[in-house]
Amino acid sequence: MIRILVCFFGILMAPALSAESRSMSDKLMQVKSFTADNGLHVIFHHRDDSDTFTAQLVVNLGLQDFSCKDRQAPHLLEHMLLEGTTRFDRKTLRQRIRNLGGKTKAYTREESTYYTISLHSDYPDIALDTLHSVISEPRFNKQDFITSKQIIHAEQGSNSNSTSPFGKPIPVLTEMAKAQLFKGTELYCDNLSSPDHLRLDYIKALYRDHYVASNMTLIVIGHFDEQAILELIGSRFMALPMLPEPKHNPIPRWQPDYATINARNALFNPEANLHLYLPGVGSTDPLADYYEIIAEYFSEQLYYEVRGAKGLGYTPRAHLDNTTRYGYIEATTKTTSRWLPEAQQSFVDLYQQLQKKGIPEKDVERIKAKLVLEFESKQRDHDELASIYRRNRFQIRETGKMPDFVANIKQVNAGKLNQVIATRFPPNPLIATHVRPSLYLTVLQFVLISMVVTAMIWPLLRRLRKRNQS
Repeated sequence: MIRILVCFFGILMAPALSAESRSMSDKLMQVKSFTADNGLHVIFHHRDDSDTFTAQLVVNLGLQDFSCKDRQAPHLLEHMLLEGTTRFDRKTLRQRIRNLGGKTKAYTREESTYYTISLHSDYPDIALDTLHSVISEPRFNKQDFITSKQIIHAEQGSNSNSTSPFGKPIPVLTEMAKAQLFKGTELYCDNLSSPDHLRLDYIKALYRDHYVASNMTLIVIGHFDEQAILELIGSRFMALPMLPEPKHNPIPRWQPDYATINARNALFNPEANLHLYLPGVGSTDPLADYYEIIAEYFSEQLYYEVRGAKGLGYTPRAHLDNTTRYGYIEATTKTTSRWLPEAQQSFVDLYQQLQKKGIPEKDVERIKAKLVLEFESKQRDHDELASIYRRNRFQIRETGKMPDFVANIKQVNAGKLNQVIATRFPPNPLIATHVRPSLYLTVLQFVLISMVVTAMIWPLLRRLRKRNQS
């Protein structure tokens, strides 16, 4: 049966255009795609010039699917699956890939959770077998559950003591800013979500309902024997049970909150971090390429002005960060507490210039050419390829091919781009800073802490005094 499938898909997915008619980026982005009988979506890209094999399994389950209280549920499940399987304990699971010069990574983001294994192209069977074990053979023991919660606390810099006198943990600066940008969605949370209240039965049910073939995309990239790979996929992933795809709540429209965020750094740390955030679009939005050019141009202006002309910051830059449906532009620089006000004013001034004047047509054309060359060179990295396929997986599933990046970039024109800036960008951006507290706040904190400590030890001191007197 598998051999019949191999032959069938080989005919069905044969390239229709001659190599001469394709651009360099088109050759690099040729993918083959099919949906198996059990609903699993498979994307694979064969590369003769690569000596690496990469397999990535994407599950359509992310942070957006949970309330703030349960936000860490998919993250906790991700960590548990990597703690070991029914066939491989934690150490064996890690060494099985590491001993072959490979690496294993996993992330939970707004829209998805994904697991990636990369190793030498001589061992694709090990990569696929290990990835299959991770997502289909969980052991779900109590110790892994406890360990995974502790790992999440370590990542967040939080703790498991819910009765801490210092209150709820504050999210890191980036998460606070993203929450304000996506206000009105489940991504808006005032505080860090703790995994402590989550129960093992709940995580098991989450796995049972969402880790089904119809809710997954398998991405395979590298140098491999195509028939052998299809047989491996068929014997493992296509054998996963056929279950209906879980329903996902629609993503509501959000209303960003552009109020300034001022977070405090360590007391004696002279470093300050400055961030500027703007609403963006997801990778499937027709205007995604426009936002990419805007971010690139703004990044150049920040570098020339803030670092080159004034020397106020270390590597100021801007970039577009997007998933399938969510996106934002982040501009940032490291500076010092002394130079932060001037650097912040420069960020705002450059943004206002961008709004007022837009981007000159010659710069639009120059950046378009630059992005095409950068796009072609980046495709030599499997992680970058997998990221692009992941963001475009729904389009690939529907059409069987990648969107034409070069054609889309060439259609961008300065007039429409500047109209996007004028109509879609807010009058004032979201500014977020991370700086050590002022002298006044430092003294105030010291006084308050002294009062709390005194109140706690004063009864003990009185008791000791009475005992000594008696």
